[in-house]
Amino acid sequence: MDEFDIGNRKSHIRYFKNILNVLPQRYASLDSQRLVIAQFALGGLSLLEAIDEVKNKQEFINWIYSLQCPSGGFYGSRIMKNLPAHLAKPHIASTFAAVQCLILLGDELDNIHVPELLSWVHSLMNPEDGSFQGAADGSEPTDLRFTYCAAFLTHLFGADAKEFSEDDIDNAVSYIISCQSPDTSFGQVPGSEGHGALTFCALASLKFFGRLHSEHGVLSGRELRRIVRFCVNRQSEGIHGRPHKPDDTCYTFWTCAALKLAQPSIEISEKLDKERVLNFVRSCVDENIGGIKKLNAKNQYADPTHSYFALAGLGLIFNDVIPEYMLKKKYIKRVLRIRNKVKESRLLESNEL
Repeated sequence: MDEFDIGNRKSHIRYFKNILNVLPQRYASLDSQRLVIAQFALGGLSLLEAIDEVKNKQEFINWIYSLQCPSGGFYGSRIMKNLPAHLAKPHIASTFAAVQCLILLGDELDNIHVPELLSWVHSLMNPEDGSFQGAADGSEPTDLRFTYCAAFLTHLFGADAKEFSEDDIDNAVSYIISCQSPDTSFGQVPGSEGHGALTFCALASLKFFGRLHSEHGVLSGRELRRIVRFCVNRQSEGIHGRPHKPDDTCYTFWTCAALKLAQPSIEISEKLDKERVLNFVRSCVDENIGGIKKLNAKNQYADPTHSYFALAGLGLIFNDVIPEYMLKKKYIKRVLRIRNKVKESRLLESNEL
């Protein structure tokens, strides 16, 4: 059976290509998050082995770089970039999305303003508790999703001790641990209910910070086993994010990724019934426009978020996605090569000073 045999593959490819080029009216409120939508669209195409159907890759690359802020980070869209100066703020989620898109499009990231980006990421950190905000204006509450974006960016671009000291990392890790719930899952902020998506963000962040499954690991074997149990208990037919909630296609990725990060040696299919998961995702396919819905209900339509994460989750279950990077395995060698190239370039620059 084809791993992604969840319906008409061509209709899903058409769906992702459509939202990459034209945002449907029902998503008009998301226009300020164009880069994030592009990440879901390009990510979906990559999971369907259809990224080469994007014929104007260089145009998209140029568009992404046009949203880069000279002082670090990326704006979510042209609308956000063109706001008055006191309102035009780059966002860490948009910056994560920009980098992911560039990787998927085959760009070498040579035009990223790395020192400025890392300095900007550091400026988003609250020195009092180690949390991260999404933008410098403080308009959004802190959130473990922003910590994940920061951890990914500092890992990929090789933040040095001046940009992120060991004390900074310790502070960020302490904040992550403060978000742990009594059942060992993780919530959005300290004291909140834990669920699959934030548990993924916590574990992936710890991995990027070198504090998961290492000599500096901060979670005990017992805690990791309890996280595995929490994730395994999230399956009914499909997968949900927390107790007493309905199955939701996006948790096909979030919860399975948290499971894999907590216990990398296992095959997810050893712990979860992958055929039931696959059948649930199939039941949520939007037969009219392609793509995947949140759940199988008459009032639901496919959306970019659930379409992408459902496919990413299936890729993970079928052992073709590296969870912390949210990328297919075939992209990881290039990501690591880019990371090494950036580190070598920055070392050379520092030696010349």
